[in-house]
Amino acid sequence: MGPIPSLWRGLRWLAVLGVLTASGIQFNTARAATPVTVTIWSTATDGPVGPTPIAAGVKAVIAHYQQLHAGIKIDWSEYTPQQDPSSYQTLVTAIAGGKAPDVAEIDRFLTAEFAAEGAVEPIGSYLPKNAASLVTDKLLPGAWAELHGFNGQLYGVPVTYDNVGFWALYYNKTMLQAAGITTPPTTWAQLNADAKLATKKAGSRITTLGYLPYSDTAGEMDGFLYGAQGHLISPNGKTATLNSPIAVKALGEEVAVVDAQGGWDAVSRWIPTPTSPAAQNPFFMQTAAMTDGGDWYLQDIALYAPKMQFGIVPLPNPTGKSYGAWAGGWSFQLVKGSTHPTQAAAFMDYMTSADAAKTFIMAAQAYGAAHNQVVVLPGAFYFAYPGLVAQYNLPALKAKYPQIYNGVQFFLNTPKTYAASFARDRNFVPGELWQAEQPAAQAALFHKMTPAASLAQQNTI
Repeated sequence: MGPIPSLWRGLRWLAVLGVLTASGIQFNTARAATPVTVTIWSTATDGPVGPTPIAAGVKAVIAHYQQLHAGIKIDWSEYTPQQDPSSYQTLVTAIAGGKAPDVAEIDRFLTAEFAAEGAVEPIGSYLPKNAASLVTDKLLPGAWAELHGFNGQLYGVPVTYDNVGFWALYYNKTMLQAAGITTPPTTWAQLNADAKLATKKAGSRITTLGYLPYSDTAGEMDGFLYGAQGHLISPNGKTATLNSPIAVKALGEEVAVVDAQGGWDAVSRWIPTPTSPAAQNPFFMQTAAMTDGGDWYLQDIALYAPKMQFGIVPLPNPTGKSYGAWAGGWSFQLVKGSTHPTQAAAFMDYMTSADAAKTFIMAAQAYGAAHNQVVVLPGAFYFAYPGLVAQYNLPALKAKYPQIYNGVQFFLNTPKTYAASFARDRNFVPGELWQAEQPAAQAALFHKMTPAASLAQQNTI
């Protein structure tokens, strides 16, 4: 099966905008008179809705900004964007119909593709002087590379209420010790052997899983790929290299670690789906001994398994040396046709400021205290505002939950301890490349094709 058809192949933005203009529907980019309403669409995890410390923090930032700017109202809604352009159908339709928000959250690695198609516009000319975002995105791993460089212009601001990533191996110390494993694996061969050793079965049914793969097969492959310092695109960003030798090896490892535990049919039953409650993740329930993912898991561990004895190490690679780290994150983008671009850019910039960060942290901490929850902030905060987190967040973690504190320190030290760190390869079809990995991985995991053959097939597409 080929990749999901790109949304852009069915709807080309520049042509659509030209048709709309020709038909008399004009986008008003002039500064509107106050009072004005700035509309924002975000993911559910980064917005003000829901019983979470993050929602409490975002809600406080909105309220504080509206107090500081009496003529501005923030109308914040949520939608469901993912990592491929086809999941942005709601936004695309809204832009085409002249009903788009001023600001929309998109996965940051898609910036170049959205910019090239004219769905988002440069923000630099609308930013206030001494913009906070110009400092913040230099502090967040990967942000500068993903938001800058398209035609030499700046697109969007990083979402500081989001995580950073840095793919790593989480392991349950108690479960590994029970399996006779004294140290976590460092190489692919060791990971496969330890996963097999820690997997327990009752007949053909797995009762304890040694290694829980990431919920997205493309993300799983990329974790191994970047951990081995591989890439999916040529250095000039113009040629897909899905079937490069290191990419083939990375998919081969994805298959090998699953096969070591009983094969895809058995292991896939353990992998959470997008609608699975986080509390039912086998790693948090302590029925899976190891898993891979980024810094966001610390928030779930703090919420669902704060007493679990766990550790974090770099995701194994072929040699156990020169690990690569994969950083990611999301962005707020100024949508093409924004009704209030100047006011929208001002609020986007404010969200990256230290004042907004302190407001967020204090509200999140207060929510945690009121609900007896351990508060682990979104990973971006630890990089962007080290002074604030050192004052308001880290001391309590270190005193009460030292293992979670050590987990935060692991990610903070990632740029120093890893040989290299990468944002995802910047190019104009990143979503299509991501989608191409999905069928390639599925074909290999079911042993319908070899990793080399399945990736070669997708690379041709």
